[in-house]
Amino acid sequence: MTVAANSRRREYQGNGVTTIFNGPSAYGPDEITAFLFEGDVSTPVSPDDYQVSNFGRESGTRVEMAVPPASGQTLVLLRTVPYSQNVDITNQGAFLPEVVERGYDNLSFQTQQLADAVERSLRFPDNYPVAGISANMPFPEPGRALVWSEDGASIENAPLDVTGDLLLRKNLSEPGGASMVATVQTGNGMATRTIQANSELSLNVMDAVSVEDQSAVLDGTKDASAAISTVIDEAIARGRGGITLPAGRFLISSKVAKTISGQAGFSIEGAGMGITQLIVADESGGFEFTSEGGTGNWWLNTGTSTALRIANLSILATANNSGVGLKIYGNSLEGRPPAPVTLDHVEIRARSSIDTQAFLTGLWLEDCGSVYLTNCRFLVGGMANLAPTAVRITCTDSSRDPTLYFFDHCEWTYGGRGIVIGDYVEGVHLTNCAMGKGDVGVEWTSGSAESGLHVMGGHFNCLTYVFDLNRVYDFAITGIVSFLSGPNREAHVRVQNGSAWTITGNSFWAGQVGVDVGALPSGARGAYIGGNQFGNMAVGIALNANARNLTVGPNGYSSVGVRVSGSGGDGAFVQRRAWASSQVVTLTGGAAFEEVSIPIPPGTFASKPGVAVASAEASGAGPFVCNPNPANASSSATNLVLRIAKLTGTTPTGPIRINVVAYE
Repeated sequence: MTVAANSRRREYQGNGVTTIFNGPSAYGPDEITAFLFEGDVSTPVSPDDYQVSNFGRESGTRVEMAVPPASGQTLVLLRTVPYSQNVDITNQGAFLPEVVERGYDNLSFQTQQLADAVERSLRFPDNYPVAGISANMPFPEPGRALVWSEDGASIENAPLDVTGDLLLRKNLSEPGGASMVATVQTGNGMATRTIQANSELSLNVMDAVSVEDQSAVLDGTKDASAAISTVIDEAIARGRGGITLPAGRFLISSKVAKTISGQAGFSIEGAGMGITQLIVADESGGFEFTSEGGTGNWWLNTGTSTALRIANLSILATANNSGVGLKIYGNSLEGRPPAPVTLDHVEIRARSSIDTQAFLTGLWLEDCGSVYLTNCRFLVGGMANLAPTAVRITCTDSSRDPTLYFFDHCEWTYGGRGIVIGDYVEGVHLTNCAMGKGDVGVEWTSGSAESGLHVMGGHFNCLTYVFDLNRVYDFAITGIVSFLSGPNREAHVRVQNGSAWTITGNSFWAGQVGVDVGALPSGARGAYIGGNQFGNMAVGIALNANARNLTVGPNGYSSVGVRVSGSGGDGAFVQRRAWASSQVVTLTGGAAFEEVSIPIPPGTFASKPGVAVASAEASGAGPFVCNPNPANASSSATNLVLRIAKLTGTTPTGPIRINVVAYE
């Protein structure tokens, strides 16, 4: 028979049902052995528990198990033959093909058996140069281990402590090996730390806490201000990238005020919002960070300013009027803003009561530039008695250049004001943010003309104003859903003394006024209100008599008492509502002109149209003059009267098409 390559063993996965298996080719039952493997345990199967048949076939033997191998078991069928040659061919004797064939088959069985043993043995790779290397084993010695000699040329016996030393060397050389060695930190109050931890980017605040005080610090019963201050000092002194704070509640009884300098970036990283809690005891606590003044190239940040990142932690107020939770002073200069400030998953809020616990200011950004807030949460509390501010953005004087503040997926709840912006600040961007139950959402009142508010999407539910803007230029509010739910409910957007702005694609619901436009400066560069939906309010859009260079486009109104109040000032255009139609009417003919009535669907206009444009056309006749006559006493909110005349001659008899656009 033909013997296939590598046919010495067959393996099968048990299923608890199958009992018949195809085994390796063989010439006798004693050549086939069965084993069952489960996990890393191998168990020989007794020959009494299986039968072998179908000998001398290329397709293999037939092995029938008395008990089917269970799921999770592996059945191994192995052929083992003796290393002997049993074919004897004599002179003048029989030369039978089956005898010769069996001899060849047995030689193949033996060859495969040897190859299988070699593959499972320790050996040098085929391409490894072995000249001068001996793999001979030394005589066994009790309690000693086999190791390669120092020159790697032979195997020898060695004491066990030598192998332990070699193992230690190996472990130390692998990634993470430095964690096996400890050092003592330098610096006041610093604890023992492993070399691996000592080489990490950040220092852990618990390094500055004695072992006996760690539990008290982590559960907020012992002040952690000094420990945090110490670790920040050490990280700055060593040029590290920052500090980490583990899960726990850290009591902050005194202010942690630091100047961050001497490195490109510094981070304060907690274990997660609500997981790492910094509990500010009273107004004497909180955090204040100052970045070194910016120098060098602004765009490439080649100067001395240090980027600051704070992430994954909560700063909690526990008292009434707890001062400032977190203040960051950027020290920007005109033309040289500081390196970026990033807050990611930072929460600033009252700890347990929104009425009796509050920061007067949750986050204060002064003279900062390129500030990025992502997934942050502000619940500053004090709604009933303080009217606190969640985020305050200020600039000390006109020589500074604070610009570019990005709020992305941030949340404000309760309190007096969500964001308060002062003089000399430019470029505040809100994307998909939410505000709820605060008195005012965004208040930007500037003594100088400032610009760059961009609001894209989000949900706002405030008590008095959502946006209160004075002397703000170049802004856009787009795609928000806005509610007013307080007792005063003045206006969703109040704008005065600014220009070059748009309010489009928003939904304003409830309150007194949707958009309240005060006096706009002479020479204003224009403003636009259009594509919004106003509902359930007294006035949709209120225009001051000095609201100049303003366009009010089409908007939707539902349950609004007065859609547009006032007409604005110079250059103002109010397109209250538009309606277009193309209809065929029949003229009597023979007159200098005829008046025709175009019906307007009920509900299109609240009153008769004030402006209309129209044209007329008829086959074989014309041209025509089509003069809207909305002043005609017959015109109404549901009927528009037009005067039709030919340019020369009298009107024709018969059908004529009228194309009309009317505005309320």
